[in-house]
Amino acid sequence: LSTHHPRFLQIVTNATFTPAVYFVVDGLEEHVLQTDYIDAQFPALNGHRSMYWVYRSLNFLKKNQNLPLPLRIDFSCYIDRDKATYANLTKHILNDASASLSVLGASDLCGVAETYYFIDDTQRKKYGQAFTLEALFNPHVNRLSFWTTLMLENKE
Repeated sequence: LSTHHPRFLQIVTNATFTPAVYFVVDGLEEHVLQTDYIDAQFPALNGHRSMYWVYRSLNFLKKNQNLPLPLRIDFSCYIDRDKATYANLTKHILNDASASLSVLGASDLCGVAETYYFIDDTQRKKYGQAFTLEALFNPHVNRLSFWTTLMLENKE
């Protein structure tokens, strides 16, 4: 990582693109809503369990490899909902990011790079609306990407 990442940053930046690395959010509802979560190693994660892997990955880049943190924190966000609304869970995850990642000096801008694409239209609409509302009203959401995971076969 320490060998290839600096070169990656240089090549991508020289090509006038923004280099990005994306991370994985813990989107399990019980973890997202676990306000009493205590992290024995990283107190910044207390009450912010959805950022468990994102924080650890950024910390690894910064502390162990002495590598620069991305200009925007991009992550895949697969929310596994039980009773809470997608809107509530999405808002909670993005608030967790703002609260915990700033301790590392990470950018306050984030992007959702990947998420579920539900087959059911109603479920997909609710899920998409939750992310859309956050993208519209949360100044920290800088990018939102969705794509279909359905494979369409080309029949000639």
